[in-house]
Amino acid sequence: MSKVEGEIIRAAQELEDEDAILTPWADKQYQDASDGMVNVEIDEQIIIDPAEAAMITDEVEPNEFIHYDVNLNKRTCGCAHWQHYRIACKHAILVWEKYQEQLAERNGARMEADAYVEARARFAVGDKPYFLAQVFIEAANDLKTNRINIKLPCESTYVFDVNKYPPKPLPKSSARAGAAARESVRERTSGGHE
Repeated sequence: MSKVEGEIIRAAQELEDEDAILTPWADKQYQDASDGMVNVEIDEQIIIDPAEAAMITDEVEPNEFIHYDVNLNKRTCGCAHWQHYRIACKHAILVWEKYQEQLAERNGARMEADAYVEARARFAVGDKPYFLAQVFIEAANDLKTNRINIKLPCESTYVFDVNKYPPKPLPKSSARAGAAARESVRERTSGGHE
């Protein structure tokens, strides 16, 4: 077992012991967005339609405001954080919370606190399952049992720090690895925008 594989297995065990929902890198991005919500406001009268853009206001300096459009279905925000990191920004989380409030009012039922916390985190990472701790743990368990053709839950087999890097699955074959590496370089140089 390589040093990196050992680090992955140890990191996965820590996530499992903590009952983590997100990987450490994703959780840090998510917590930073959550902490930043104190300066973000949304009109109380707005009705959120996930298919339409909702405008929020962000106070970037005292009495200096910027408006951003957030679309929950498209997973976009005018600040571009969501599109770049693939994790919801503070603006998107605020719109999602408002939408959940409105759903609860319409349905007459609210989610339990634990279910709400998990739903909010899962919303933040959306269709990127490798940001979920459980996916990371499963890949590490496959690694620990020496299963063949697994996808490592990290960006590089040479350098890995669960707290610094988003875990990205590696391709299963070496032919696809070259294409993935070229795509990764293209993404980084273009800023990751689609």
